[in-house]
Amino acid sequence: MDPKLSGVVFDFNGTLFWDTPLHIDAWMEYCAIHSVPLTLEDFYAKVYGKTNEDIFAILFDGKLSPETVQAEAEVKERMYREICVRKGQELAPGAEDFLNSLKERGIPFTIATASPQANVEFFYDYARLDRWFQFEDLVWLDGTVVGKPDPAMYLKAMQIIGQKPENVLIFEDSPPGIQAAMASKAGDVILVNSEERDYSRYPYRVIRDFSEVADLEFYRSTDGCTDET
Repeated sequence: MDPKLSGVVFDFNGTLFWDTPLHIDAWMEYCAIHSVPLTLEDFYAKVYGKTNEDIFAILFDGKLSPETVQAEAEVKERMYREICVRKGQELAPGAEDFLNSLKERGIPFTIATASPQANVEFFYDYARLDRWFQFEDLVWLDGTVVGKPDPAMYLKAMQIIGQKPENVLIFEDSPPGIQAAMASKAGDVILVNSEERDYSRYPYRVIRDFSEVADLEFYRSTDGCTDET
């Protein structure tokens, strides 16, 4: 039997915001400056879906201090934000209409992203996320949770929207994020194929446009009633 869905949690990068090519550009630029070899294959094997802390540990063989990693990560993220603005990146196809529909139907939803705070603040302003989200309800790597593939971020997001894991639908795109979604015991997971990746090993529906899920049924009504949590 399909789970009774009453809330939604979105990953952001690669899911609501198809920016993987921009991250590739930023990492390639950063690594070229520092003479660190990084191919496209390396990006997907070593970087894709991981936290900056993990990425820098991989790229520099764990030789950087935590303070240096923090400073260098901000340098790379600044490059990324500049590329976003320069290229005029928008939300994923169909995302705005889907978010509007959830809001109109009174379905609780939020974001759980591995992005650092500076990027979250940038996204919130740049993509005008205030149309749908309260900033304080967003979950990111703020030091209180560990990153994906640990389920902690998704579990925290479920608590914020006041829903049990088995009643929550998660949208994800990266393998670490999918592992986190599965480990959270979410009621369902939908994979957003923003990179033409092979998701055949996962038992979940795959979409390329949020209009494909416009007919999702939720049992939460719009009268303000909620489940017991």
